[in-house]
Amino acid sequence: MLIANRYKTLDNSDRGGMGEVIFCEDLHLQRQVVLKHLQAGVEARRLLDEQKALSKVRSKHVVQLYDIVNIQGAVTQQPAIVLEFIDGETLQVGSLSANADYLNLIWQISCGLADIHSHRIIHRDIKPGNIKIDGEGVVKILDFGLSRNTADAETRSIIGTPIFMAPELWGDQTIAFDSSIDVYAFGVTCLALLTNEPPLSLRHRPPSQPTLADFSTPFAGMPAENYKCPVPMSCDKQAG
Repeated sequence: MLIANRYKTLDNSDRGGMGEVIFCEDLHLQRQVVLKHLQAGVEARRLLDEQKALSKVRSKHVVQLYDIVNIQGAVTQQPAIVLEFIDGETLQVGSLSANADYLNLIWQISCGLADIHSHRIIHRDIKPGNIKIDGEGVVKILDFGLSRNTADAETRSIIGTPIFMAPELWGDQTIAFDSSIDVYAFGVTCLALLTNEPPLSLRHRPPSQPTLADFSTPFAGMPAENYKCPVPMSCDKQAG
């Protein structure tokens, strides 16, 4: 099938929590891309929020938005966005060890998050499943369907991935939030990459303050403070 006289659908697709992605070949530029649209019943603003966020953010560590198209749905046409295809692996909970490679990876995530926040965007769903590593070892942050501009940062519902949600998101009334909720989720992500068993304190609803002992086992073997990191510690040098 040909979409927008340009994107030839391939034989594979995938579904997430809210969206469906179709892998396509861009016949104009001869490259693989990802076409994303919402599943039936999902609030339309989710795709619009993702489109708005990605149209602002330009970062080596954030998936790129290429195009906006319409595709034929069950009854009418529906909008879809065309995204960069990342040929790599999605991060997995408990898949890493506390070593230099781990420090390199979480540093890249933090650089991508800094770029996102510099454009006054809050991601709202930072977690291993929304982060990939491409074939060159570059981290890419994905899935901006829950993102908000800092000027519109409030919600009336508990939404997100529970263990990565900051305590302030668990209220039962309208909740205002800021980029610190992404920083919290980044911290939990750093821990989750090292262990399949998060501390009990983080599994509470809302979570409570973890203790230093909660981190002793997952971070055993972390390089000493005087360890020289093999990558430059300036995000600007890697934003390219």
